[in-house]
Amino acid sequence: MSSRPLPPEGEKLLAVDPSQFVAERDLLVRKLRSEDRQDEADAVAGLRKPSIVVFAVNRAACDRPKAARAAADAACKVKDAQVGNQPEAFKQGIEELDNALEMLAEVAVAHVAPVGRFRATPCDDACAICSEPLSQTRMRERRSLAARSPQSSR
Repeated sequence: MSSRPLPPEGEKLLAVDPSQFVAERDLLVRKLRSEDRQDEADAVAGLRKPSIVVFAVNRAACDRPKAARAAADAACKVKDAQVGNQPEAFKQGIEELDNALEMLAEVAVAHVAPVGRFRATPCDDACAICSEPLSQTRMRERRSLAARSPQSSR
């Protein structure tokens, strides 16, 4: 990727499905060049098609910015607690990080799971984690019930 900053239009490409990425990127490059924005066009042209994992992570962070911020904040808390030799703060930070990352992972998987496959209701969990995190036990119960449902055996 180019070291030049992306224009706002280029940042939107990070949420485009990988199967459509190259066409969307090339279209944007042509548009920027037609507007005589060569440096921005070059920065966008330097973007490579993201892997499905990168796409899923980008979408999860875009869809659930509060959870992404919570994960980043928790990671900083873990680092500070570890460097400061604060075992209780470290334990709390790890728990917060696990909660935020679990929710983001579910949202990411929902973006790439085959259509018709069971999805662990990431929207419900995501909305809950942004305001009031679900307990790990409650989330496991939901998954267990859903796994036993007739829909999940398809």
